[in-house]
Amino acid sequence: MGNPVRYAMLRPGDAVLDVGSGGGIDTILAARRVGSEGKAVGLDVLEEMCERGRRHAAEAGVQGWTEFLRGEMEDIPLPDRSVDVVVSNGVLNLSARKSRALAEIFRVLGPGGRICLADLTVEGELPPEVANDQSAWAG
Repeated sequence: MGNPVRYAMLRPGDAVLDVGSGGGIDTILAARRVGSEGKAVGLDVLEEMCERGRRHAAEAGVQGWTEFLRGEMEDIPLPDRSVDVVVSNGVLNLSARKSRALAEIFRVLGPGGRICLADLTVEGELPPEVANDQSAWAG
């Protein structure tokens, strides 16, 4: 997909949320950039992926400042204004409630917070058989 961590201008000490972290690649890349004085949190809807991310973080030596939470992007289990940067790589397009997911992202961002997304977009109109097919949302 993309590489939002590359463009997120992460700084040592930043608190970063990776929405839709999967196995944790972007979370680990973010953890390396923010260092042990920062925090990188991966969020995924599947506990299996959170466990995989924890394993990968331990293997990468960043588990001390990396956390993986199970939850939905439309209901992020973090307090208001608790992160400096939100990154996401190809996940927002999977939400049927994109405005709710974006509202949650803005809720957890602190003052001066930043967002860096890599995702799919559509230019023009989709044929109705695609636009109205729920399986096409993930396809």
